[in-house]
Amino acid sequence: MSRFTLSEAVSMRKLIVKDYLKAADSSITPDFGRVVAEQDKELADYYVAPERYVDRAVNIADAATFFVGPKGIGKSAILQMVRLTRASEENRIINIAPDDLAFSALANIEASTPLMKDASNNQWLFKSLWDYVLSLEVLRREFQERSAYENHLKKLFKSENERKAQSLLKISLSDDGSLQSLSNTILQLVKEVEISAEYDNAKMSGKVTVDGKPSGKGDYLNLLGLVNSVAKSLPLSLKHPYYILIDDLDLHWSDTQIQNSFIAALFLSLRSLSKPPIKCVVAMRDHIYRSLPLKDRDKFHDWVCELDWDFVNVKNMITKRVQRKLKCLTHEVWGGVFPENAFDKMWHHTFGRPRELVRLASLCFQEGRRQGHLSVEETDVAAAIRKFSDERIGDLASEVQHVYPSFDLLVRKFAGWPKEFSLEDFSVKFAEYIDMEVQLQEGYSARYAWTRGFTQEPKNLARIFLETGFFMIKSNRNTPPRRYDVKNPQDITDDTWFAIHPTYWYGLNLIGSSDF
Repeated sequence: MSRFTLSEAVSMRKLIVKDYLKAADSSITPDFGRVVAEQDKELADYYVAPERYVDRAVNIADAATFFVGPKGIGKSAILQMVRLTRASEENRIINIAPDDLAFSALANIEASTPLMKDASNNQWLFKSLWDYVLSLEVLRREFQERSAYENHLKKLFKSENERKAQSLLKISLSDDGSLQSLSNTILQLVKEVEISAEYDNAKMSGKVTVDGKPSGKGDYLNLLGLVNSVAKSLPLSLKHPYYILIDDLDLHWSDTQIQNSFIAALFLSLRSLSKPPIKCVVAMRDHIYRSLPLKDRDKFHDWVCELDWDFVNVKNMITKRVQRKLKCLTHEVWGGVFPENAFDKMWHHTFGRPRELVRLASLCFQEGRRQGHLSVEETDVAAAIRKFSDERIGDLASEVQHVYPSFDLLVRKFAGWPKEFSLEDFSVKFAEYIDMEVQLQEGYSARYAWTRGFTQEPKNLARIFLETGFFMIKSNRNTPPRRYDVKNPQDITDDTWFAIHPTYWYGLNLIGSSDF
């Protein structure tokens, strides 16, 4: 009797195993929220720890303006949370896209004037222009009718400057009275302020063209005075609070001097504008921030918020997303939907960025469903990590394409290597080999001919792999690998060893990466 009962219990246990992946339910799509946060209208339902960054972004009295970090760390999510938490004030949220910022146009502009040739020394001028066009964006929302908007500007400029006010209005409004794009406005202003420069201890004399007619220095200063008056009077002109949101600054960024000077000027402009009743919230890649020609960078700490997430918070992010998507209980996520220790492995094979873990969790779900499993199994996690690893090689290449073209071709040459190796091995087996390939023009070597400037000194080439995050660094063979800190770079010595980051192990089939 007892044997029968035990057998029956086992059978019943098999019958009640939960189908978490719901392969038969086409309404359950294999993703755990939008990977691109700005498109995720449900983000507020599973966002975690808003007190870390979102509360600062929403608080108009908080100085935090620039939310800085690497790709996938959650910068866009912060902006989206501002939109969602302030949805009732939608008309007071000003979204500025990369195309509006004219960076694509700046990438092709010819530095044919003193203004453009010496962009870094004219940062103050660029800031004034940004102050003006950003102020116009806010005033357009405050004074929605063209007549009210135009009358407000005329009032600011006063009657004695009406001719110049009309000139600026023509820049701000198109011929048919519609609003011009921010990019057209900024580039027209740059064109109007044509500098004829004589530099003497940072003093500048110049001329301005207003309505196509040359004007003297006095008019030049008057024009800038008018531009500055708009930004200076802005807080007193507003009856409502406004949020200026800027994302994807890297979209058209190519690390040119002109672009960086313009972004640095934008940085300074936003810092000065971001005070009640205006709050500026800017998502900025860390490598762009480091490239900006900013003086006294240490003075910007109050405005810059560097993003970083820990193991517990990112695990909570995935838990809440899975919970909501699959309508399961919290305790069912790890040990039910996923194997008990699955997140530990997933975390180990990423850089710990939220977007990476969301993507990897979705790949696990897809693989489990494809295999017909009721829940994600260990083999599904392994297969997902392999696919994710291969994807990340391509992602890395796209992130550094502007400075290191075809970087993925170099990365894939480490296929089958050990996970760790010495500087000597790197020099002999990689740097010298790449140098020979480029010299002999073998295969696709023309695509990474830029390495010729580094292969003669392997330490410099190794530093590139460290700075991109592909390599981790070891002081010697016996020390544990750690991530390279680009802000406090460590010397590479003859004793230095390198370790390929675990994110890339399975995409490259490194020695020992077949075992979990």
